[in-house]
Amino acid sequence: MLRRMAVRLYDGAMTSAVAPSITPTSPRRVGRWLIIGTTVWALVLAGLGYLSYRTGPATVREQRSIGEAAPIVDRAVATLLAARPAGTRYEISEPKVSTGCRLTPFRRGAILRRDVKLFPTGPEATLITGMAQRLPAAYAPRVGLVRGVPRELDADAGEFVVITGDVTAAGEVTFQIDTGCRPAKPGLPRAPKPPTAV
Repeated sequence: MLRRMAVRLYDGAMTSAVAPSITPTSPRRVGRWLIIGTTVWALVLAGLGYLSYRTGPATVREQRSIGEAAPIVDRAVATLLAARPAGTRYEISEPKVSTGCRLTPFRRGAILRRDVKLFPTGPEATLITGMAQRLPAAYAPRVGLVRGVPRELDADAGEFVVITGDVTAAGEVTFQIDTGCRPAKPGLPRAPKPPTAV
């Protein structure tokens, strides 16, 4: 709709001009489009997050269940055995799942552990030092000293699975592979293996 407005010129004469009237946008329409845009953007972010969760590498331990971590544990067992000195006797425990840990205040989880015991014929410190040297560099092995003597070993097997080694008795070094607290389901894909000693 047009309205007429008067404009005073410098020579004192009066003239009239026609100016278009501006119709304000309805606040209700603006609000509706704002809600639609925000909803679409939230759905896009949620879809990308889900895709990353399902296909991307784990960024926190809770993204992988006990069942998904089991192959990492088995691989760590094989890696430890490959790194031991030739002829060293060993014993492998069965997988042990303990429940009751807390992922959140409202959600319980489980921990998968396996032990590999080595029985060196020489000093335990020599075994620990040698294992640290022969483990893959990706495991980033670290040797801990007790009174200046190597008696502990820590390593990272990947996917937040840790390896800790310690002298547990004279002539015995135990390496524990631990997944930390994770979702219990899906669980182990197979029946636990009995302990193996060689």
